[in-house]
Amino acid sequence: MSQAGEQVQPPTVRIRLFGELVRFVGGRGYVFDWPLLAGQSVLDLIAAVGIPAAEVWMVAVNGLKTSVETHPAPGDEVMIFSPVGGG
Repeated sequence: MSQAGEQVQPPTVRIRLFGELVRFVGGRGYVFDWPLLAGQSVLDLIAAVGIPAAEVWMVAVNGLKTSVETHPAPGDEVMIFSPVGGG
C-alpha cells in the first residue's frame, strides 16, 4: 500500500539489445528497464525506445523466440536482435 503523495512506479520490462541496435536508444546501453504500459506489444516497445522496426530481425521474450505482436508481462525480458551481416 502506498503512502499519501507517494508516486506509484509503472511496471517495467527489461530490454536487452543485440547487434548494432544500441545506437538508436540514446545512450541507455544494451540492457535497461523500460516502463510497460497496459496493452503494449513488443512492436510498441520497439517504437517507444526509438528503434526503427525495419532494423529488427528477431525478438524473444524470456529467451523464447516470438512475434512482435506478443504482449509481454511486467518483469519479462524482451530481447531485440538486429540482422547479422557477414561475408
